[in-house]
Amino acid sequence: MKKFVLWTGTSLFFLFSFAQNEWTTIHPYPTLSNLIDVHFVSDNEGWVVGTEGTILYTHDGGDNWETQHSNPDEALWSIFFIDDNEGWACGWSSIYHTADAGQSWNIQDAPFCMGDFTDVFFINPDTGWIVGTYKIVLKTTDGGETWIKIQNSIADDKCFKRVDFYDDLHGCAIGDVMMGGNEGFIMVTDDGGLSWTETTPANSDRLTDVEYYNSMCIWTCGYDGSVFRSLDGGHTWYDEYYGSESFDAIHFFDDDNGILISGNSVLLSFDAGDTWDSLVYITSYFNSFQAFMSWESNKGIAVGYDGIISRTMDGGSSWEKINKGLNAYFSKLGFFDSFNGYGIGGLWSTAQLLRTYDGGYNWEYDTIIPNGRFYNLYMDGQSCYLLNDSSQMMKTNDGGLNWELLDIISPESYYSDFQFVNENTGYCCGYEGEFVKTLNGGLSWEDMSFGSTLNLSKVFFVDDLYGWLISYDAKEILRTNNGGETWSSSQLGSTIIYQPVSIFFHDENVGYVTTDDGLLYKSTDGGKNWEILYGFASGSYSQIYFVSETEGWYLDGFRMYHTFDGGSSWSDGERFGSYPRSLFFLNEDEGWLGGASGLIAKYDGIVGVAEPVHEEQNILVFPNPTQGVLFVKMPDGNNADVSIRIYNMEGKIVLQSIESGNANPVSLDVSQLVAGAYLLQTTTIENQQMLKFVKH
Repeated sequence: MKKFVLWTGTSLFFLFSFAQNEWTTIHPYPTLSNLIDVHFVSDNEGWVVGTEGTILYTHDGGDNWETQHSNPDEALWSIFFIDDNEGWACGWSSIYHTADAGQSWNIQDAPFCMGDFTDVFFINPDTGWIVGTYKIVLKTTDGGETWIKIQNSIADDKCFKRVDFYDDLHGCAIGDVMMGGNEGFIMVTDDGGLSWTETTPANSDRLTDVEYYNSMCIWTCGYDGSVFRSLDGGHTWYDEYYGSESFDAIHFFDDDNGILISGNSVLLSFDAGDTWDSLVYITSYFNSFQAFMSWESNKGIAVGYDGIISRTMDGGSSWEKINKGLNAYFSKLGFFDSFNGYGIGGLWSTAQLLRTYDGGYNWEYDTIIPNGRFYNLYMDGQSCYLLNDSSQMMKTNDGGLNWELLDIISPESYYSDFQFVNENTGYCCGYEGEFVKTLNGGLSWEDMSFGSTLNLSKVFFVDDLYGWLISYDAKEILRTNNGGETWSSSQLGSTIIYQPVSIFFHDENVGYVTTDDGLLYKSTDGGKNWEILYGFASGSYSQIYFVSETEGWYLDGFRMYHTFDGGSSWSDGERFGSYPRSLFFLNEDEGWLGGASGLIAKYDGIVGVAEPVHEEQNILVFPNPTQGVLFVKMPDGNNADVSIRIYNMEGKIVLQSIESGNANPVSLDVSQLVAGAYLLQTTTIENQQMLKFVKH
């Protein structure tokens, strides 16, 4: 672990501390969090909120995003801006307020309530409402300085989802029961939210959105084709749709043109909602939209699960996806160097080969390498091996410049794991006891299989003699010291036999095994005997990997843990926006993990566990990550000239500029930089500071 770094070209030493968040999610962009609400005030400026306490801001229509707030232990369900500076966000039991376009978010005091805040709406800078579960209604008349609890009833077991007001008196809130049924409900107020009357129509299913279109007309939508219209301010309702779709959002651009969002598609109306047709698919099955917002006629933004963001500029007839990345399931990863790598997207029946040229920020489906479908890969140095579903192997030993097709043994075999210890010696294991070995780089294979009762799930060799196999069904760890000619076995536990999941050995003696119960075992005698070293909360998809004798990583399918003492103690687990499933380290300072929903996160040992620590962080760099223009905002009142330098992770200056303090913020064009992490240094007469940013 690095305690300090001397950057080339400077005379500055920086103090470092252990960082809790050591991994940076780099794909997809800008987030993997589920996005629940969106608010734009113009074509350029907008915000989105969602799980993991996410608040993202864009100043250029969604091309670049800045993370303004995040917290893995909370979720935000709603965001509302009254103008381009002042806004509110709410979720769980928190209310956040900003008066500077989100550059700072401050918690407002809220009265104690049983339940969660689900939606916030303001009619002017002073007057606003928040609704939530258990029929929570809060009101403020001073911009949130004080919130008054109007109601909160646990007995009704009803949950407000959305609220909308036409003016400071007339409003409508919709929702559903929390447990035990699918019934929706509607309540209206004519006195500014001080009292509410239920006006739910018959046969109303769960309701998800409401829009107060004009003084009399209100629309609401929900599950199982629920679309209702009121022409008297919400006191009576007319059923307007009889289909089976479930709708998440409704909006009318004008008197005639409306839009209904249903998961990954939309319905359009051109006759004031009398009919709904023109089905438009706007995303894949896996990305479901949750909210829609329009700030101007025909323009709108839809957001949803796994960070999906799409934009329409023509009333919903056509859509542009403005979040970037593939919604792939990264089950395997491997890199030749810091930039060039491969991934397997999907499992056995859906696996596809993916390629990156920029360190994992962007991926594309690889259709150049023949003889797919590839479902597994192994990479070491400049060698890469790919297995396809016909028991064939494609291999390269020169970083992918040239590939060779190899037949293994049986075209019906499915090999669950494989490994090469050098360019000549490799092993494959699989179900029904299959185990094969090559001594000539895969040109020929020797069948050394076990009986059909053993299902072999993992193989690990430290050289061409010492190796181990996990026999999943038998809950055994098999070991050999002669290249697989003979084997002996051991088990984890005595009274209770634990299921081994993954295995790692430093040498022929010291090794580790994880279990599906979250236990980490260690052996110092080559796997003959095992002792419990540590216990984790989960272990079903666990992986163990050490980059040195003392530094290692444990991935449990939900969190990543880090140790610096050989596994005796571990950091608090770091969570991600999705489920990580694959892990690869190029060296001790550079690693990647991949998972569901397109998750790619990167570890950079130089700036990961070694972050600059400053007593006062009074400069602002945004958006971060960025794709083109980076803005550097200096402290207020700082009129001195500022020297700006950008360093890559090798400590080399890649961009420098001297700017007048009259320009604040300073804009820098970083579009020509290679994707990755950089350090930005600012130097003025008063001080010198350094911040990290990421270029996509």
